[in-house]
Amino acid sequence: MLFDFSLHKLTFLLGLLGGLVVVPTTAVVIARDSHNLVSGFHRYFIQENADFVYVKYLLTSKLPIESKALLASAAGRSTAQGTITGTITPPPGAPYQTAASVPVLLYHGEGDTSSSTMPMHVFVDQMRALKQDGWHTITLHQFTAFMKGETTLPDKSFLLTFDDARRDTFYAADPVMRDLGFTGVMFVITGFSMPENGSTPVSDFYLSKSELAYLARSGRWELESHGNEDHRAYPVPTATSTPAHLTLLPNEHFLSNLFWSPEENRIETPAEFSERVKRDLISSRDTLEADFGKPVTAFAFPFNDFGQGTGNYPQAMTAVAHVVPSIYNLAFYQTWPGNGDSFNTPDPNASLIKRIEPHADWTGRHLLTVLQNGRTKTLPYASDSFTTDWEANWGLASSTASSSLAVEATTDSTGAAAFLNGSGQWQNYRIDAKAEWQAGTISLVARHTEGSKPYLVCAFSQNRIYLERHEQGAPIVTLAFTPYTPPKLPTQATVSMTVNGPRTTCSAYGASVSADAPGISAHGGIGISVWDTPLDTARILLTHLSVSAL
Repeated sequence: MLFDFSLHKLTFLLGLLGGLVVVPTTAVVIARDSHNLVSGFHRYFIQENADFVYVKYLLTSKLPIESKALLASAAGRSTAQGTITGTITPPPGAPYQTAASVPVLLYHGEGDTSSSTMPMHVFVDQMRALKQDGWHTITLHQFTAFMKGETTLPDKSFLLTFDDARRDTFYAADPVMRDLGFTGVMFVITGFSMPENGSTPVSDFYLSKSELAYLARSGRWELESHGNEDHRAYPVPTATSTPAHLTLLPNEHFLSNLFWSPEENRIETPAEFSERVKRDLISSRDTLEADFGKPVTAFAFPFNDFGQGTGNYPQAMTAVAHVVPSIYNLAFYQTWPGNGDSFNTPDPNASLIKRIEPHADWTGRHLLTVLQNGRTKTLPYASDSFTTDWEANWGLASSTASSSLAVEATTDSTGAAAFLNGSGQWQNYRIDAKAEWQAGTISLVARHTEGSKPYLVCAFSQNRIYLERHEQGAPIVTLAFTPYTPPKLPTQATVSMTVNGPRTTCSAYGASVSADAPGISAHGGIGISVWDTPLDTARILLTHLSVSAL
């Protein structure tokens, strides 16, 4: 049964509801890390308080009666203790299919406390939707083996992660996960949950060492690193600061800035920056391993900043990219629309792992749509109806009433771009597109991956076809161009792009241009964009797109 508690438990919990026991719903009646409490008694009250949060939700929620019946009869409660193991099997009667890629979900602060960022009913709805649709959690070990290509996983496998080791997260999420048979990874800020010398009071916001020990024993949770002191705000010098003219930027991030050294009366060197970051990440890893006796192999970037949020050190991303893989096998960050595929595909060399962070206004059904959009797409591909699997990272991209894709500039942009989520593993292919070309230069995009990696663009202006190499933060490189004569705007445009090994060809209206493109990934997804000189002018309506493998 879904919710497993005895009559005396129910009486106890209802007593709590009636106010007979004075306990905040997000607190545990224990003296944290006090050795004069019997460990079994301690574990009992941790579990009872977590159950209480869930029971209170069930009794006060506005779920339909049939939904409560479903909550009371779904998959059994997991009582395994120790290391998380086990195999994953599809739902009964479902055909076995392997996963081509795997999503990682990220949550912060679930529940109905004042500090929670996602209401309890939203979290429960999302988790129930995943369970009912056949999604099942995997462990970090299984995910790592999948990424290395050492194992396959069933379709609809996902890794469930939580950041910060927040108390509102654990006490809200743990009973739900237990009842649905889900497992999760908790990324712990050791400097907040387990201060090194014990002199800093343990926060009511973060789980204590004893509570984390309960997680580690539960069989549902894995503890990984979120750093030690890297979540604090620091004053850092501006890049032009000198001892005579020191200007400090307040509230800056640990992993992306050079610090001021008062002892040396100077800005720290890049080597000192790398050493400081390394010490912090090693400290967090070693603390978790020493206290809980299990290997720690993964790290989650604080504030989703892996060096790009710098105020004084433009090379921070490069430095962090060298330090983190020397300590952890995997490093997790939150992806964003248009940043290549949102799922993770096997790659033995991959260390940066994308996570999707569900929003508090997403229903369970919407989360399922997001996951469906991110699934790896196969070739050949064709569409006359465009939905939310096309993601904009510039300007606007939205489905129209006629199901075409409107790609258009905004009042503060000169253009727009949209990418097809799930196309990132395509290698050699031909794109054929039809669009209502209203204003601007229309472009097809190929071999697009993520972040700052270069990709290819066929740009069709009013008088020339350009084959270009684009890279974030770098000037556009024109590889080749040719004159041609397209119809005057507005018109129904037909354009194509072919990528085959290093060779790329752009074609339209009887003209074509080709060139080799060194330094481009052998695989990558597709996109479409439009650009014009004035603001809020460029616009196309994509009406048909087909992609065929070569």
